[in-house]
Amino acid sequence: MVFVFTIILFIFNVTGCCLIFRKSPGNTELSNSQSNPKNKVFELLRTYIFDSLKYILCIFFGILIGDFLKLAIPMFDIMVDGILVCILFIIGYQLKQQNITLRSVLMNKQGILIALSIILSSIVAAIIISFIVKLPIKNCLLLSSGFGWYTLSPIIVNQYLNQTMGTTVFFIDFIREILAIILIPFLGRIHKESAVGYAAATSADFTLPILKVNLGSAIVPIAISSGLFLTLLTPILLNIWGILL
Repeated sequence: MVFVFTIILFIFNVTGCCLIFRKSPGNTELSNSQSNPKNKVFELLRTYIFDSLKYILCIFFGILIGDFLKLAIPMFDIMVDGILVCILFIIGYQLKQQNITLRSVLMNKQGILIALSIILSSIVAAIIISFIVKLPIKNCLLLSSGFGWYTLSPIIVNQYLNQTMGTTVFFIDFIREILAIILIPFLGRIHKESAVGYAAATSADFTLPILKVNLGSAIVPIAISSGLFLTLLTPILLNIWGILL
């Protein structure tokens, strides 16, 4: 079930962003290389794959080290939050240095439009998934509306459905975040809006530094606006589906 949700949500979310933003800045390097020899295209693809591989290896070795060492790090959650806050502070400082206003970050039309496309495409995906996995539409809507917020969605889904569905939505949203981290270097250069959109609620925090490193500072206001919009709407949508349907 997690596999079906992950694949179909990815297809519909990316397709939704591509349909709305047909003329994306996209991967100018790759498009410009079409007139160059084939080895130039392969070189670019190899670079993008290597960028994604770095994040895969970081996750993999982190799991291995954690499994072998089993060190009890005191206040680990506080440390992680502290590092994230510092990174976001640095990004905010850089935005100010580039004269990007707070209003353009929080009320970015492009970012809000990306968020809306993710919500609408996820609803359509949920309806289709309900026929594939033979679940009520309400269940599929709940499982499709976490938008990567895997610490919140299981709690709400568990209240309206059961622990099995709560565990399922946890893995759907957790895998979404991992895939976003891995795919941003490649997908972002093909279609920037799709990379931001698939990162969903995490584009305002956890995946924001990765988006900035790979896609540049110009993507930051769009990513923060889209991520904040989805973050605000996630608990609202989850409760709407749970109560009304």
